[in-house]
Amino acid sequence: MKNKRLLVIIAALSTTLIVCGILLKPNTHSNTNSLGYIQGILMEQIKYQSEVYYNHNLYSTRLNDDTVTVLIYRYSPDICSSCYQEDLLELKEFQKNEKKVVTLILPAYPVTNRSNLMKIEKETQGFKYKNIPSDSLSLPLNMLYEEKRYFAVINEQGRIGMVFFPVTDHLYLTRRYLQEVARTFN
Repeated sequence: MKNKRLLVIIAALSTTLIVCGILLKPNTHSNTNSLGYIQGILMEQIKYQSEVYYNHNLYSTRLNDDTVTVLIYRYSPDICSSCYQEDLLELKEFQKNEKKVVTLILPAYPVTNRSNLMKIEKETQGFKYKNIPSDSLSLPLNMLYEEKRYFAVINEQGRIGMVFFPVTDHLYLTRRYLQEVARTFN
């Protein structure tokens, strides 16, 4: 019961963070700041969170060997390459400024062959990483059956929280999310 309340509080805080980030951004594209567009982003954040929580509960013991709180970033090579590359660049910049935040990258390459290992090494340079194929720890699928990349925080007990799905072309939301993560770690 206590865990359910905590999950509801975390989901509500994540949602509030996203809405505030969208509303506080200057209006540079009127069609992307319409109420319908903002509601769509908000509903997408809410819709896929439960799937991430469920999948991580099944996998949490394998992810949190260090018994420390970690920020994770999960992506698949099947996702828009420039999208996850942008997220990784933003994470590198964040990691330079926030030394207390332990970051773990969780790519979802289906096969661990030499070619994929080289790609993972290049993409995750400077980060701790663990390749976990989608069939072991699935990524949420949107309505077009495309996998969704996400950030989350896993605490010392292996529980997941602060799930965030980056929004393409809205890097300010990712930055705002990472600021909140930094506050949590500090």
